Amino acid sequence: MLARSLLAAALVGAAASASVAQDGPPPPPPAEPKPAPAAPAAPAAPAKPAKHENRVSDAAKSLWENMEKVVYNPVAAGLKDLQGKLHLKVDIPGMDESSGMPPMAADFSISFKAPRDLTVDGSTESPMLQMQFDQMKNQVKQFVGMSMGDMRSGHEEYDADVEEKDGAKTLVLKLYENNEPRGEMRLAIDSRGLPSKGAVKAVDPMSGMEGTVELVYTYVAEGEAFRLEKMDVQNPMGPISVGFSYADAGGFKVMTGIDGKMEAMGVTSKFRYTELTVNGKKVELPKEKAPEAPATPTGPASPLPPAPAGNDPPSPPDDGGDE
Repeated sequence: MLARSLLAAALVGAAASASVAQDGPPPPPPAEPKPAPAAPAAPAAPAKPAKHENRVSDAAKSLWENMEKVVYNPVAAGLKDLQGKLHLKVDIPGMDESSGMPPMAADFSISFKAPRDLTVDGSTESPMLQMQFDQMKNQVKQFVGMSMGDMRSGHEEYDADVEEKDGAKTLVLKLYENNEPRGEMRLAIDSRGLPSKGAVKAVDPMSGMEGTVELVYTYVAEGEAFRLEKMDVQNPMGPISVGFSYADAGGFKVMTGIDGKMEAMGVTSKFRYTELTVNGKKVELPKEKAPEAPATPTGPASPLPPAPAGNDPPSPPDDGGDE
């Protein structure tokens, strides 16, 4: 469109020049009328705050306080700071380096200071990941924070309240981003005080379409607390399982890996720390298990006797006669 506009302007200019050359100099232009007095400027609208002012009810505060007592929290066990480099590799059936596309990989830098100061940055050369990289960074922040007992991690702007029905409690979060509404998250709280199921209704910033993602959380006992082990996610594209792996970091455990799998499409994602320092000491990271070799298939037993060793032909059977 811009190229066509410039071409039209050039043609109009050429025609005007030709007219001046044929007809002589144009008459002087008429005097310009005096401009009318400017109308008084309207008062400027108050600037919208860049961040949403969170409103949290007393019931929601109480629910969160109880949740922090039962969710495994390495900070309470001695975690003061953590720095690491987290590598992501995504495998999609039919896409590999031979396709000519940059690998589906990304690198994230993680920095944490107790009690809740968590920063995630990163980079990728994959065009497919670049399109949603801000979302990915926020997702990594959420996972790392949740592994440290912060179930609010990844949601910085929200209003929170509690709904009760038949004795069951649901934590309701109205989500915002730069003070703009972004959807709603509902977390069902079980008898232990843990989020057991969830549903997130939000608008996809890329497609503009609203969708709902359902979540199921699985925990394992860690002393008197419960550590997040797995999340099952149901979204419009199909079910996704997300598993968390941990390693001992000197008196407490920290997350060292995240494995995701989308069953319907066969897509897998693997997050692994390549470097990890906790409280100033390097953590020995778990080694990846080598894939097991497929078992050698075995058929039915042969009715023939085993072949003799070496290259000698078999001896004839003994007929029992005299030598």
